[in-house]
Amino acid sequence: MKLRIMLSLGIVFFANLSWSNEWHGISYGGKIRIYDNHHFFQNENVTNASAFSAGGQLQMNKELSSQLSLHLGYYIANNLGANSDDPGKIISLLPGENINILGEANFRLSYGNHQFSAGRIALDTPFANAADAFMIPVTFLAGTGVLNFEGKSKISIGIIDQFKDKESDEFVDTGTYITQRFSSASTSFSTSADYFVGYQRFLESGSFEIWDYYFSDLFNLFYIEGFYKIPHSEDLTSSLHLQMGMESEVGDKLLKTNVGTVDSQLFGVKYAIATRILKVMLSYNSVPENKKAYNAGAWLSPFSFFTEAIYTNLMTSGIGNVHSGEAYKLMMDITGLPNFLFRIGYADFSFINDALSRKETNFWIRWSPEIKKGVSIWLRTAFANATNDLNDLHAYRIQFQYEF
Repeated sequence: MKLRIMLSLGIVFFANLSWSNEWHGISYGGKIRIYDNHHFFQNENVTNASAFSAGGQLQMNKELSSQLSLHLGYYIANNLGANSDDPGKIISLLPGENINILGEANFRLSYGNHQFSAGRIALDTPFANAADAFMIPVTFLAGTGVLNFEGKSKISIGIIDQFKDKESDEFVDTGTYITQRFSSASTSFSTSADYFVGYQRFLESGSFEIWDYYFSDLFNLFYIEGFYKIPHSEDLTSSLHLQMGMESEVGDKLLKTNVGTVDSQLFGVKYAIATRILKVMLSYNSVPENKKAYNAGAWLSPFSFFTEAIYTNLMTSGIGNVHSGEAYKLMMDITGLPNFLFRIGYADFSFINDALSRKETNFWIRWSPEIKKGVSIWLRTAFANATNDLNDLHAYRIQFQYEF
């Protein structure tokens, strides 16, 4: 009831509010969000969980000169006393406590078509990005450079020192975060900075990109992706997408176990076909088994939560950060009804360790009412059927957003 009242008040209020998006030479924008998530486990021995959060983000930009600007992003998340006092009953995807943090604070230098940034940054790369499907985004303490060449190609470089998780108000050393996330032991290790470089080429018939991420004393991630547009007619388009990646240990090999070190591969293919009212995507990913590697050759995505570039990700499931195996996904987007998007997805994840295998079905509805540009309401559901019935799950997420 609380959520329905807040949604109604939010829609009425923001539908009649006029923003100028500029104040004393400072341009601004942002997102106001209300999220209500519920996880119902089908095994009575597993505790159900939920999380409520209201807040959003305010982005501000101040030009200091013709080439230099200051960008700030302030994030707020408040549970309004709606969450359980028991941490075991709170979904970690949303902040369980109240958060106020300057998540972005960086200087931006423009030189011709090239941009350079330093400070707290929301990145946009295949395996280090904002993961902005949650209440507040992931951000990094980093320095980046993006070199644009007449819109035909782009080179991205970066150095990352610290990481802020999606439900956290603290920036931590990236090595500490990664070793805590992936190490079987309770220990963590700080490392020197991480680095990435990427090259993207844009063509009329498609594009391709190459990325390399160096996680100091942990592992190196190399990734290639490309797609080709297949011409049909004005009312029918399709495309073929391919991806491939390799990971290998580097430096002190801090994720090394008695089984082996990081040594994994990723392969993927996706075919998409679309009309004016329907888009269908069929995807496949494979992570080959490597018995002599860390976690049987599992593909590691340290800064992702099924939000990285892997084709077969769904709402609560993915092949990354789990185990070696393969996955198939079918996704349909239906857009024929004005102001509505209907999304239906199904995926089958088969891992070498069969206890981790699962099937998941998603049903999503997005309503973008005409009363105010920028308002959207999502109902997202997921039904997961796992080999281990302790992981059988029904998940429901109601999300209200006003973007201005």
